[in-house]
Amino acid sequence: MKSKNIPLLLMALTIVAVISISGCVQQPSQVGVTNQTTNPVLEDFKPTSGIVFVTNLGIYFMDENGGNVRRLSPRYEDEQGDDQPSVSSDGTKIVFTNAKGWSSLWIMNIDGTDRTMLVDGTNGNTYMPTWSPDGKKIIYSKSIDAGEYLFSINSDGMGEMQLTPPYPKYDPDDRWPSVSPDGTKIAFTTNRKFPNKGPDGESMLDGMCSIMIMNTDGSGMTPLETGTWKRDDAGNFYYDGWSCVNVGGSSAPGVSWSPDGSKIAFSGYPPTGKVGEGVPQIYVINSDGTGITQLTFDTTSGSHGPSWSPDGTKIAFWKVKSDSFSAIGKIYIMNSDGSSQKELAIQMDTVVGEYPTFLKKPR
Repeated sequence: MKSKNIPLLLMALTIVAVISISGCVQQPSQVGVTNQTTNPVLEDFKPTSGIVFVTNLGIYFMDENGGNVRRLSPRYEDEQGDDQPSVSSDGTKIVFTNAKGWSSLWIMNIDGTDRTMLVDGTNGNTYMPTWSPDGKKIIYSKSIDAGEYLFSINSDGMGEMQLTPPYPKYDPDDRWPSVSPDGTKIAFTTNRKFPNKGPDGESMLDGMCSIMIMNTDGSGMTPLETGTWKRDDAGNFYYDGWSCVNVGGSSAPGVSWSPDGSKIAFSGYPPTGKVGEGVPQIYVINSDGTGITQLTFDTTSGSHGPSWSPDGTKIAFWKVKSDSFSAIGKIYIMNSDGSSQKELAIQMDTVVGEYPTFLKKPR
């Protein structure tokens, strides 16, 4: 009898052990709610300087020389698609988009923990988020019907409000907001001044746009520059003035207000007489619309996404050299006057580096 009971006892103990072990396994949370409250790899990670950027594998952090690379996006399959990060002014939070399924708006700690969805993209894809200087609001672009409009939301996910109104002539593309350091103005790219047809109805190139300045409540919308439409000797319309780049997707430009509020950096086309001719370059213009200066001159690669360092002495950006086989982003850094441009040798196994944004020093 005793020998017959031993197998039964061992079987019972095995079942209990399996149940106990399975109950201790931590399963990933579903997308759309707060998840991943700890990140053992980045425990006690509290940087005071550096650059947050995007690769084909998610959002990462690195030192300003390209070293000390750390992954901030989790390795769960559901979190692939993290993009367009923006760091809060106190350096503790990152707002970003996640494009798995619909493009939704998320927020997480600087170490990648406490990921929380702020805006569900099923009611309109969200793009290009940025922080208000006080960290209380997030400004972003949202798709509604065939247009894209700027919205704001509190950093706790409450109080979503549309800032830019419908445009009677066509569906606008309001994108790439940047809030002035004093928190009173928003600069952004838009095609509101530039429909895709010329004055007499001729088709124009897509992607042309201007930079608008408005109050943070959406009022007082004013173009930053004063170029005009003209007709050349062949009868073709062209825009006499520079134009910014206003394309969407992963290979997109950006607008960035300098820390002292006196200048705005952007990606745009030079005033060659043909909108969209050549490749985009980085420009800096005074915030009153005067004194535009071209900083990059690489005719083989488009320059995108300028981001000012906290002290205003440097600008990070990325270049995309496109051919029939690939479009690979490489991150660069330069002085704010365009000098000393150099590629950051990112110390990791990746072929893509985009959307660099400087980490602000905590107050």
